[in-house]
Amino acid sequence: MNYKIKKNTIIFLFFLTLFFFSGCSKYFDYNQNGNVRVSYKPKEIDSFCGNNIKEFGESCSNCPEDVRCLENETCCYGRCEKINCYVDSDCEDEKAFSINYCFSKGTCDSKCYFNYSEEFIDEIVVIYEEEEKRYFSYDEGYFDFKEVNFLSDFYKEHEDIYDFLIVAPQKEKLSSSYHYKVNSLVENIGFPIYNDSNYKFLKSLNFLSFYNSYKANLNNKNKNRYSELILSIVFHEVGHQWCCYLEGLGNFEYALPGHWTNNLDLFSGNEKNIDIMSTNQWIKKDDEMICNDINFVSRGFSNLTMYLAGFISKDEVGPLYLHRFQSYNNSSRDTWGPSCYDDVNFTKTEIITIEDIIQKNGERIPSYKTSQKDFYFKYVIVVPYGDTLNTDFLEYINIYLTQTPQLWSEYTNNKSTARIR
Repeated sequence: MNYKIKKNTIIFLFFLTLFFFSGCSKYFDYNQNGNVRVSYKPKEIDSFCGNNIKEFGESCSNCPEDVRCLENETCCYGRCEKINCYVDSDCEDEKAFSINYCFSKGTCDSKCYFNYSEEFIDEIVVIYEEEEKRYFSYDEGYFDFKEVNFLSDFYKEHEDIYDFLIVAPQKEKLSSSYHYKVNSLVENIGFPIYNDSNYKFLKSLNFLSFYNSYKANLNNKNKNRYSELILSIVFHEVGHQWCCYLEGLGNFEYALPGHWTNNLDLFSGNEKNIDIMSTNQWIKKDDEMICNDINFVSRGFSNLTMYLAGFISKDEVGPLYLHRFQSYNNSSRDTWGPSCYDDVNFTKTEIITIEDIIQKNGERIPSYKTSQKDFYFKYVIVVPYGDTLNTDFLEYINIYLTQTPQLWSEYTNNKSTARIR
């Protein structure tokens, strides 16, 4: 008796299992904590997209007609979710020197970075000038760099592993920031080869008058935007490693003077973007001339700048538009082009292709396939002789150091990485 019951039970369970799995499919769902929950759900063979009924297998990605997200949600990889942040201010907190950042703004991958963390603060190098060893001479707001003393002392304590040194003198009222090239082995981007055999990896030193912005930013309510603006100046100086010295793109026959001119449209009429290697950018849209000011639009590197840097191929560089204008009989304004606030009379527009540029300058060597795309940055504070380190300034520099990897990735459209080491 017991045997028959056990045998019948086994047969029943076998056919029940066979029926269940033949008519069901594995179904993945997510609980509120984001963990995967696996269940089984009967197959619905006759589901139809467009009947205003959410049926099995339909999602906001493959059938937005039937699966509609709420007004405050966005379809992210098949699920309706709230975007983490749209602007930097969505990531604000109450800490005095916490400049927080919204990465991948307004997208499914958006994330707030709270960068008051001291994770990197020990990575900042602090160098003190001595009475008989000064690294800079300061004269009416400008500072001149004495290469031999600084680099020899730096490399006594640190390995030659960094591509870019970001140097910030702890000095007020400095008005200059500049790029000091050490090594560049790239051909056909507008300037000669630089090869200093004393340094294997170092490409340039980039000097920034951070202390001015530190003082100005103490009571600045719009901290996040100001932080991004300052970092764009850092990346601007680093960008001089590759830009902008090409022939055939300026307002005269000779090569560009280190920056893109204001009358060169690098984004094909896009009024929302500007290359940080320029300050203004005139574009033509619907037969109207519009000027983009770097302080009020999204900043980054254009495809032409990224081609020169070796981040993308020449095929990814679209046409450029050079808007010629009536001369001002002013050497500076005629060289750089009109600002957004000048009266200007445009005369014609020339279309320039990447092939035109290569014909004038040659094709970049090495090509983007073998060019370096990952770089190490190092931040250095120089304390003038007789001064002590301002620890608040140290924390202030840490803000930029912490933001550097995320913002560099955004500025290069994820084609390059900046690492802190």
